Amino acid sequence: LDTAREFRGAPAGPARPCLWEEFLLLCIGNAIVDGFAKVDEAFLSRFDLQKPTQHIDYNRAAGILAALKDITLRAGGGASTVAKVASELGVPSCFVGAVGTDATGQVFAKELSNAGVKTSLSYREAPTGLCLILTKPAGQSCIAACPSAALQFTAGDIPEALYNSATLMVIDGYMLWRTDFVHELLEQARQRAIPVALDIGSTANAKRYAKDIIFYCSEYRLILFMNEPESKALCPGSEAEKEEFFTALSAQKAFPIIVVKLSHRGAFVCSEGALERAFAEPLSNVCSIGAGDAFCAGFLSAFLKGKSTALCAIMGNEVAGAFIKKCIIIT
Repeated sequence: LDTAREFRGAPAGPARPCLWEEFLLLCIGNAIVDGFAKVDEAFLSRFDLQKPTQHIDYNRAAGILAALKDITLRAGGGASTVAKVASELGVPSCFVGAVGTDATGQVFAKELSNAGVKTSLSYREAPTGLCLILTKPAGQSCIAACPSAALQFTAGDIPEALYNSATLMVIDGYMLWRTDFVHELLEQARQRAIPVALDIGSTANAKRYAKDIIFYCSEYRLILFMNEPESKALCPGSEAEKEEFFTALSAQKAFPIIVVKLSHRGAFVCSEGALERAFAEPLSNVCSIGAGDAFCAGFLSAFLKGKSTALCAIMGNEVAGAFIKKCIIIT
């Protein structure tokens, strides 16, 4: 963190009490295995994959998977990626979700275990969720997702002991549609006076659940993450109007903390009515899937060590950049 601060030249800002002593980053969300492969237009036409992003049923996903000659599988899903990256940063983390009893579920569990993540997985008869990221020769990607067993995960699958040992909770933004479930998680966090980190996840989520998200900001100890398109969906208007809106929304004591990720331009963070910027190293010709979750992991690891929000954002940028460099290069 000190190196990051010196490199970026950002002010440290006021420090907060360190939360490290009694710590567990409890990450709750969809257990998904990401599959990365390069394909041509004929392959996409064969399987009717014309949209940039789409949901498909499992039989169709399995057929596509079987037809791919060369594919890289890795544990995915927003909350599990946060847990994995945070654990690699030395932050004790736990992931809770649902998988199938199939080989894909074993891939998911093994990768998180290898990263040092504690898991509390519920096993279902349905297959483990898949997300296929298929890259065309020109570099564009087609994403086909099938959450499958992940959607059968319930609040009853979470042991109370995990709530009691958590210092901070992470909720996958793709769970926002499960309003009662999310409300239960937020109430569990409120009872224990712990913060909750929520990444909105998509522009569709930002539009559809805008009122819920604003309500969560006012009622709970929320750290809200979003990317630039999501921020525009949540608050249409000019750049200045958007920044003014989020700054005003954060003008309470300690929470909410609102973080807008700006890709290669870094990020800005609003806290206690003030806005701070953190710049990032521009990168090109890379696959950035998962980088936003890596940013969250970096930000939260610094937050749990009592760092200022400025340094948290700097750490988020540094970790996201390192994550991108380790991922698949688009050639």
